Amino acid sequence: MVGVAHAAPKEFFLIDFFTQRGDRSIHGTLSLIDGVTKATWTVQTKREKTTYETALTEEDFRGLWDRMSDLPSLKNFAVADPDTKLSFTGHYVVGIIYSFSGGQGQRTFLIPHESKVKDAASWVQQIESRSKRR
Repeated sequence: MVGVAHAAPKEFFLIDFFTQRGDRSIHGTLSLIDGVTKATWTVQTKREKTTYETALTEEDFRGLWDRMSDLPSLKNFAVADPDTKLSFTGHYVVGIIYSFSGGQGQRTFLIPHESKVKDAASWVQQIESRSKRR
């Protein structure tokens, strides 16, 4: 049987989040694809691994996404060298990709857990707070 062909999305925005503290890791993917939002989280400890979805409105997603442009300090945490070793235990690792209006891009941020830069720390903690089941 031949599969149904699907058109490529017209626009998409994706935030990929990962961090590890002690024996607990959190990975989340938040997306807005052609107006449809989704947030999927995986939390893993030594004892168990749980994957679940949380509610995410387009307004909530755009608030997280748009806030990036309001944080000039965030550029200081951008990973410029693709060979940079990522430290998962001491940092939040946030990757973004997007495609809209004919343009595409991607970026990775490495933000220390104990960052003294309040606006960047607040932004990444706001993303992590979305992992809480409501």
